[in-house]
Amino acid sequence: MKKMIYLFLFVFAVFQTACKKEKLMPYELDAKINMYKQNGDSTLYSFAVKETSVAYDTIKIPLRIMGLPSPRDRSVNYGVIPEKTTLGTANYELLPVVIPANSYVGTLMVKVIKTEELRKTEGRIWIKLGTSSDFKPGTTELQSFLIKLNNFLSKPNPWDEIRFGPYSQVKYGLIIRETGFSQFANIGVENLIYIRGIGRNYVAKYLLENGKELLDENEVPVRFP
Repeated sequence: MKKMIYLFLFVFAVFQTACKKEKLMPYELDAKINMYKQNGDSTLYSFAVKETSVAYDTIKIPLRIMGLPSPRDRSVNYGVIPEKTTLGTANYELLPVVIPANSYVGTLMVKVIKTEELRKTEGRIWIKLGTSSDFKPGTTELQSFLIKLNNFLSKPNPWDEIRFGPYSQVKYGLIIRETGFSQFANIGVENLIYIRGIGRNYVAKYLLENGKELLDENEVPVRFP
């Protein structure tokens, strides 16, 4: 009889433990999606610093999920914020985005397209994440991103006229393409001299190969002191 009682108590204890574990099972939260803003809330893309043959390019925005990875690809929904976006679809295309299977990260890609409009004004494309069948929006401040788009250059401050000579968009674009420098504050004298040397070599090579000097947007020869 005692054995039966002990057996009953043992089975009852196991049953109670199982019920408690079931009640303590963690609630599986909805999967959410965020942008991973490595360099701030916006980016500026200028076709003016690209070769003239470049007609389009792709802006890539890293994404990260909140929750667990899935054994299948999952779709991400996003769009533009109409009241903030100043460009039409002639200037951009929203490409399909997925988070790959078994991954915590993905990439949102927006195709940007060069048009004549961008030579006159800088446009804005505000991107915002939305709800899909696989993800809901996550952290509020990680849901939107601004792409600024143009096809001209603005004179940076400061501009070292002693080493670079008079400013022009063509000269500035040359410097960016050939050296990677787009800002000249606190970069050191050695870098300013390096930039001037690269500029001199470029215009000398252009003259040698083309039999004429490189001209800027105002038909003025591009020269470095």
